[in-house]
Amino acid sequence: MTKFELDLLKEFSDDGCGGDDFDEISTLVGMRMRGYFQDAEDDETIDELIWRYEECISHQ
Repeated sequence: MTKFELDLLKEFSDDGCGGDDFDEISTLVGMRMRGYFQDAEDDETIDELIWRYEECISHQ
């Protein structure tokens, strides 16, 4: 996860999409097709992804 990916997820969360699943946000699905968010699961919420990525960063 890059800082850009995390920042983008946080923007969606701040806009009220934190409870939405990853695959419900077409912009993020499109970004995955371009090589971003390769380890995001379709059924993970945006807030879950943020939590997971922040946990990974804190353990580096």
